[in-house]
Amino acid sequence: RVDMKASPSAMLEDPESVQVALMDLITQLLERQIRWREASLVIRALEAAQRNVRLVRFGQKMEEMVSELPNWDKQFLEEHPEYAGDDGPADGKADSAPQSGT
Repeated sequence: RVDMKASPSAMLEDPESVQVALMDLITQLLERQIRWREASLVIRALEAAQRNVRLVRFGQKMEEMVSELPNWDKQFLEEHPEYAGDDGPADGKADSAPQSGT
């Protein structure tokens, strides 16, 4: 779901955070908050994170890191002002699709 927030244990920046995520997954399994199939997928992702953690260095070049996400909707409307109105097509023409049953 779009409104779901990532758990802090999903921030896999170092070996310790991968271990915390694994412990969190074990707890969820024991408390039956997650199904076995989902857990196996998470374990595979944790394995990949463990392999990758040796290669990444977060925070070393802060000026080059993405610090905010662009507002794609706003950018699109700035580039295509014809779509900015709520009144339908920008050319003022009504939808010419044939009506059925009339």
